[in-house]
Amino acid sequence: MKQSKILLAALILLVGFTTFSCTNASRNDLEDAGDKISDAVKKDKEVLSDELRQTKVAINEKIADLRIRLDNATDETKDDINRQLNELDQWSKEVDQKMDRLGEQVDDGWDAFKADVRETIRKIDDNLKTSNDNG
Repeated sequence: MKQSKILLAALILLVGFTTFSCTNASRNDLEDAGDKISDAVKKDKEVLSDELRQTKVAINEKIADLRIRLDNATDETKDDINRQLNELDQWSKEVDQKMDRLGEQVDDGWDAFKADVRETIRKIDDNLKTSNDNG
């Protein structure tokens, strides 16, 4: 949230100073500041994209493991494995949706989107760890 406010303030300053008569040096400084802000958001998007890809790989690995276990499962455990597979499928779709939105996400609302993605990744990771601990 704080970073978002800083980004917004910097953009407002950039627009405000550009509107008024500035020296070329001042304009260059403002353009550089705008570029740095843009670079920071781009870097955040790359990091978040990597985290989403890693989460997707973990989900796919767990799905593959459960499908193998399903082939050899007793009738008693098949229901539980199928429940886990359905849950993993939903998580996989959620990760895909967030990856799609990541490419479309603009600076407005970036911090909220980033927090939402990180929370989703945390929940999935926690659940994957718990399910790995349980078999």
